[in-house]
Amino acid sequence: MTNQSRWLKLAICTLAALAAAAPNAGATIIEVPADHPTIGDAIDAAANGDTVRVAPGTYVENIDFAGKAITVTSHYAPGGDWSLVEDTVIDGSSPDSAYRASTVRIASGERRNSLLQGFTVTGGTGTQWTDPLNPGFIWHGGGGVFIYDSSPTIRYCAISDNRLISAGTVDGKQGGGVLAYGGYPLIHNTLITGNQAVYGGGLVVDYSGAEVRNCVISGNSVGYSFGGGGVWTIGSSSDPITLTNCTIADN
Repeated sequence: MTNQSRWLKLAICTLAALAAAAPNAGATIIEVPADHPTIGDAIDAAANGDTVRVAPGTYVENIDFAGKAITVTSHYAPGGDWSLVEDTVIDGSSPDSAYRASTVRIASGERRNSLLQGFTVTGGTGTQWTDPLNPGFIWHGGGGVFIYDSSPTIRYCAISDNRLISAGTVDGKQGGGVLAYGGYPLIHNTLITGNQAVYGGGLVVDYSGAEVRNCVISGNSVGYSFGGGGVWTIGSSSDPITLTNCTIADN
């Protein structure tokens, strides 16, 4: 068994041992593809408090939470069959624009009650963004998940095989798996594996807080500048950065 396989097996065993709350009582559950053919269409139809529940399959799309306090979940129930995570794939490899090519975008002030759960998130190539502290700098980041001024919850996901390809000239490419800027996301019981960036191959926390628990950050890679094969952080925030019970290896 390779080191990568060993860490993944360890993570799956950890995930299967833990439980989480059910969707909010009384919330509308919107089924994909039964009610809407795509996850994006279902998010458009959802109201705050609703759940978008996605059947196994591969969905070639790039989704945006659009500021909504909703749960977007596969049929995976925490503590259940991890194969449902592997079999429910959001593939961001065919974006409408190379400038907005993250597989998942959470960038409209979402809070912890905006929840992404139980997916394989793959194929993303990042979002171009202007540095609000230094507007002369243009960055490209967040291949798998782009989080900007938002504090969502991401749990029981496999964020893998995303790589940054920028449109035009930028000053840096960061966060192959996840980029968090200016918020305080909670990321737990999640695999961040096999992603690529110029720096911060797995996870970048940039002038942001973050709470990262029970995660495996493994097999990610970076290019020539700054480093941070697994995790890269910079700047300060009123919220802390905490990593608890995480395995960071083989980056």
